[in-house]
Amino acid sequence: MRELIVGASDLLQALSNLATILLTLISLAAAFVAYRQIKATVASQKEVTANSIFTEYLREAIKFPKFIRPKQDAFDFEKETFEGSREEFSRYEFFVDIMLTAFELIFQLNPGEDWKHEMETHFREHRSYLGSGYFLKFEKGFEPEFAMFLNSCLAQGKAEQNSIVHS
Repeated sequence: MRELIVGASDLLQALSNLATILLTLISLAAAFVAYRQIKATVASQKEVTANSIFTEYLREAIKFPKFIRPKQDAFDFEKETFEGSREEFSRYEFFVDIMLTAFELIFQLNPGEDWKHEMETHFREHRSYLGSGYFLKFEKGFEPEFAMFLNSCLAQGKAEQNSIVHS
């Protein structure tokens, strides 16, 4: 009888140990699932924020259609004019500032390649201004990573433009 009680006690102890191990594994699995859900939610929220910022930029762009794809000969940096107008030059500077501020905020969200490509496309449309000595005097206010990204986009665009011209 005593052996039966000892055997049952050992069995109960083994079952208790097994239950502890199973609960630990279930807890770890639940923590992993929760972590993945939180990570997905954060990524989703970043995308929503980036879309919201970009939409605001597009609203401004619609107000100034001639600034969206400015002609390279529209600028006179010495006279600070856009299509011969100092007032339009100031408006263009504010437009570009809105674009750069929006894209820097999006960049800080660690955007994917689609967003980087979108920003690069817009930067290239404004490379006459963004690559000018005039603009470079004021470029100091950007976060270093964003400034490097902007410069690499402009350099890549310039290299492509040169290769097109020389082809």
